[in-house]
Amino acid sequence: MPFYFQYLPTTDYNIQVYKGPNPSSNTYTNATANEHGVSNHKQVVTDVVNITRRIGLNQVIQSRKASFYNYSIEEGERPDMIAHRYYDDASLDWIIWLTNDIHDPYFQWPMDTYTFDLYIRDKYGSLAEAQAQTYAYYQILTKQETLITGKVIPERKIEVDLDTYNSLATDWRSKYNSYEWEDAENERRRNIVILERDFIPDVLKKCARLTFNG
Repeated sequence: MPFYFQYLPTTDYNIQVYKGPNPSSNTYTNATANEHGVSNHKQVVTDVVNITRRIGLNQVIQSRKASFYNYSIEEGERPDMIAHRYYDDASLDWIIWLTNDIHDPYFQWPMDTYTFDLYIRDKYGSLAEAQAQTYAYYQILTKQETLITGKVIPERKIEVDLDTYNSLATDWRSKYNSYEWEDAENERRRNIVILERDFIPDVLKKCARLTFNG
C-alpha cells in the first residue's frame, strides 16, 4: 500500500507548534497558549503528501473498457500476495485496493480466523455473548430456488421489527445474532474483483501523469 502514495501530489502544510511548558505540569498556564493549547507560531512543512487527494479507477482507465474477473480471497491472504500472484509485483497491492474502492484495509479486508476471533471477543466480550445478542429480524419474501439449469436464485428478505417478526410463520422469518452478522460481513469482503493485468501499464502511466499535473 505505501507505493500508492507515490502517485499522490504533494502540498505545503502549516503546522501550529506549541512550545510552552508541559500542560500536565504545575507551571502550565493558559497565558502561554491559546484555547487549543498551541501557540500562534507557525511552521511550514513543504512537500507533504496530500492524503486528502484520491485517485479513482475511472480517472486512470478511460480510453478502453477495462476487464475484471471475480476473485474470492483465501484465508489469511493479503493484497500484496494477490498482486504478486497476478501482476508479478507485490508492490502493486494498491491496485487491488483501488479496483475495489477499499479505503480502510483493516475493516474492508476479510480477517483471518484468529483475528476475527480476537475482534469478536474485544467487541462483544466473548463468542457466547455475540451469539446471544440478536442483531436483526427478517421477513423472507422469496425462498432460495435452484432452476433446472442449475442456477441458484438466492433468498430474498427484508429487515423487520420484532412485532412483525413474531407475526410471521416460522418458515417465513429468520434472524441473525451478532456473531452470524459479523461472520457474514467478513465473508462478504472475500468477494473482490481483479483488474486484468494487461491494463496495469496503462494504470501506472496515467497515475504518473496525474501526479505530475498535481
